[in-house]
Amino acid sequence: AVDPVLLPILKNMPDPRHNCDEPAGHLCEEWAGKLGLSTDVVIGVGNIDSYSGAVGGGVAYRKMVMNMGTSACYIAVVPNEVMAGRLVDGVFGQVDGMILRGHDGFEVGLSSFGDAFAWMKRLLSWPIEHLLPEDADPSLREKMADRILPALTAEAEKLPLRLDAPLATDYFNGRRNPVLNSTITAALTRLKIHSSAPELFYAIVESTAFATKAILDHLTSNDVAIDELVAVGGGAQKSPFVMQLMADVVQREISVSATKNAGAMGAAIHSAVASGIYPDVPTAQAAMCPPVIGTYKPTADAARLEILMKRYERYLDLARFTEDQQKK
Repeated sequence: AVDPVLLPILKNMPDPRHNCDEPAGHLCEEWAGKLGLSTDVVIGVGNIDSYSGAVGGGVAYRKMVMNMGTSACYIAVVPNEVMAGRLVDGVFGQVDGMILRGHDGFEVGLSSFGDAFAWMKRLLSWPIEHLLPEDADPSLREKMADRILPALTAEAEKLPLRLDAPLATDYFNGRRNPVLNSTITAALTRLKIHSSAPELFYAIVESTAFATKAILDHLTSNDVAIDELVAVGGGAQKSPFVMQLMADVVQREISVSATKNAGAMGAAIHSAVASGIYPDVPTAQAAMCPPVIGTYKPTADAARLEILMKRYERYLDLARFTEDQQKK
């Protein structure tokens, strides 16, 4: 009905859907020989990285898993009988069974997370790349560049929280949620002649926390219940500053999973079920998912929270202004 050009694609698409916890077949003789394995080895149905990471992080009803890497992909699930066919506007993806059987899966998140921090590192690395002598030791360039983010983090942590401090939006790669707009661009505002690099870095980190709050608020307002947040990925394990600020802004506890490779863990869980070791994914998760290694608790400082929420309202205003200007 959309375009006849799509018909050949439709004809090649299979009708049945397959879950990742079921076998697609067995290892063929050619690859069994190359790998020194048996043709009895079960081959599971393929998956998407962040979806597998959610399973590896222990996703369950009311328990969101936050994949935090170059981008941030947050996954939640709700039983089909609770959703009762209801669709939620604004989410990046909602599909029955895409994460767990019998559940609607929800994909939300930030198009730019670690990428935004890496952008600032590249920006401040320009003199290192272009002004050092050509015969300078390459390892010196690398060592100097690698010190930028740790130094920014250390200084940003010391900054007093101010309502009038620089403010940013996180849309360096566009926006996924709560309303998709891949063309919207990031903004840095409230700059003064004495604004410092740590202040700008703080603003970018803060914007990712504000974006996360906007997503959680949107899901909550649409009756997607989330009581527990579990973070996986490099961003979650490497930066206490980022995680604490996020917990303060969203006013929820955020636990960090001990798993180093959540996607691989999810694949192992699916494989264990497909091979018949466990009867279903929740049982396999209970046996295989690593524990949490720590939990960030939100601030109880009422004065700090008041300033953060006023800055959050300004973040929302800035996002609307940026989008309106883009339309002109």
